[in-house]
Amino acid sequence: MRAFLFAFDNRKWKKGQIAEEGAEVSVPKEYDTEEYYWSTEAAEIVCVSVQMILVWCENGKYPGAKKTRNGNWRIPKKYFKI
Repeated sequence: MRAFLFAFDNRKWKKGQIAEEGAEVSVPKEYDTEEYYWSTEAAEIVCVSVQMILVWCENGKYPGAKKTRNGNWRIPKKYFKI
């Protein structure tokens, strides 16, 4: 199985080469799924719209939430109980 990779070069994301299965890829901290939820995941957990999560992030309800380069929000999991 092949997967597309993104290369982190000169502080910008860009499409990179194709890697074979099992290739190790480093992922920036802002995309770490072990510590953060995407805004869509957070919306499902608290049963509100994604737009409401975005407003809360912009207003500082979730300290430590990060806005990614493409405008999505990553919210620390510590604010949610599942």
